[in-house]
Amino acid sequence: MKTYAVLLTLLIMSTFAKADDLANLSIQKYRQLRETAPEMLDVYMSGLAIAYTLSNTMLERNKQSKIYCVPPDLVIGGKNLQNLIDPMVAKDLEIKGANTTSVAGLALATLVSVFPCK
Repeated sequence: MKTYAVLLTLLIMSTFAKADDLANLSIQKYRQLRETAPEMLDVYMSGLAIAYTLSNTMLERNKQSKIYCVPPDLVIGGKNLQNLIDPMVAKDLEIKGANTTSVAGLALATLVSVFPCK
């Protein structure tokens, strides 16, 4: 019984460690996940896309300006978001600190740049 408790504790701890890695996903970690655990990256990027879409929806619902304005016939999902940021993440920007930049921030800035509200 103790063995199961220890194994369960280790499993839970490793899950939290992975979740913590993803909570502050850097460009460097994004590149690693793209190669080693693409399914984990897909889940993360889908979560970002959902969070940003919900934020925009809530702003619109409250009659406030949206953060970005996607054409009505386009839905931004995790794969779309990856396709938008991959060109910037794929190359070394040779900017000090670029590898530690937040993917979440980069993704949001990209959405604002690509889909500005007029």
